[in-house]
Amino acid sequence: MRREIRGISIPSAQSPFALRVGYVGEELATVVYWEEVDGPASVMCHLAAVALDFQGRGFGALLLVDALDTITSVAVQAGLHKVHISGVIFRENERSQRMCHAIGADRTGEDFPAGGEEWGYSLPV
Repeated sequence: MRREIRGISIPSAQSPFALRVGYVGEELATVVYWEEVDGPASVMCHLAAVALDFQGRGFGALLLVDALDTITSVAVQAGLHKVHISGVIFRENERSQRMCHAIGADRTGEDFPAGGEEWGYSLPV
């Protein structure tokens, strides 16, 4: 079965938002949604998710690699050398924490209501 990520939109001067979706055949497997907070040098990931039927099979890694490649491409076009990426992960969401650790992200120390913790990563371009 073929795995692919399809871009719905890529950040540009017209829109600071991006949505990328991944499919296995015709089934939706992954979604990642982010926004440029202060131009392409600072990105807030609002959602990164893998459908239950596809968890534990490498789709999260595929999702992150695609998102980081897309963010890097925009940063290169803007002449940047680094991009700060942040997002909130719930304390009990160990899979997301492991996935983020795998790319070098870590907790920043800021806590949010309902058990969320801010995570951050500096992406070298």
